[in-house]
Formats: sequence, C-alpha cells, structure tokens
Amino acid sequence: MIWKITVSSLLAGWLSVVGIGFAAEQDYAARFKELQKQKADAQIDPLLDEWRAQKPNDPDAWITSANYYFNQSVGPTISTDKPKKGDFGLADKKTGYAASLIMFS
Repeated sequence: MIWKITVSSLLAGWLSVVGIGFAAEQDYAARFKELQKQKADAQIDPLLDEWRAQKPNDPDAWITSANYYFNQSVGPTISTDKPKKGDFGLADKKTGYAASLIMFS
C-alpha cells in the first residue's frame, strides 16, 4: 500500500489543527463573556482555572483572569451623582438633597 501525501493535504491538516486550537481559545473567551453576562460568578473561577491550565502559554487566559480578579477586588464606587435604581444614596436630612451615592457594579 502506497501513501500519497501532497503539500496541499499537509497544509490542510495543519490548518485544521491550528483552527481547532483557535476555536478552543475563542470558546474560552466566549464562555467567559457569557458567564459574565449571566452574572454566574460561581462558574467563572473554575472556567478561568481550566483556561489557564489548558492554555498556560495563552496570554489572553492570564490577562482575562487578572482583569476579572482586579475588578472583583475594587468593590463599590462612591460618587456624588444622583442615585439610580439599585444604588444606595445619602441625602441631607434638612434639605433632602442627594449628597452622594454608593454604586455596586
């Protein structure tokens, strides 16, 4: 039995392997964005752990993780804007004027 390997078949095989790797990387990023949209924080940590374990040389896995954990650590924002739904406002007792608010993102 003679195997006939051509440059085009080698190139097609290489591109499919690269495409699968790219699709898997995109899959992690897409799953992360979807979990963020759903506010499924309990599922985000395991996903980021898996992403970094499966793709230790992927800078996006590490950058996404660092940004996520940094944003989680920032906590509430205090501002002098008018409170919106879901914010906590502080008002002057005498005037009723909104003095500041605390927002949770």
